[in-house]
Amino acid sequence: MGMLKKVNNGKNKNVVSYMCLIFVLIGVVMIGVSVHHMVAYDKVECQLAVRTSWDGEGNTRKAYVTYEYEGVIYKDVALGSFNAFTMKDGKPYTLFINPENPEWPTTTNYALGILFVVVGGICFKVFWQPKNRSKEVQEEWLRDDKYLF
Repeated sequence: MGMLKKVNNGKNKNVVSYMCLIFVLIGVVMIGVSVHHMVAYDKVECQLAVRTSWDGEGNTRKAYVTYEYEGVIYKDVALGSFNAFTMKDGKPYTLFINPENPEWPTTTNYALGILFVVVGGICFKVFWQPKNRSKEVQEEWLRDDKYLF
């Protein structure tokens, strides 16, 4: 029975460690995409318009922007994501524009990537933290003659 329990714990530990690794990798990819947007795309300042609507199941909030890029004004373009902490109505905001597709602005979102990395890291630390081996060390010291007086 004890041996079966040990093998099962080993398998569970492997599954959990792979899940933790996946969380960390997702976070790193998300951060990498945001960095890529900052480096490769053009930066444009705009002003946010946050609108709340009722969709039958509850309130939904969406951010819309109006910006000018290469002489063309884009009005009330909906952003693909909404962050309630950083996106406030009327607040100036930075967009990143892909020159090949300027009607689809993107934003950076480091918070979600960092959250994935932190959760994955904490999970990994918790499941791979070495057990307290003080009893085993004490028993080893008692068995070994060189530590006895």
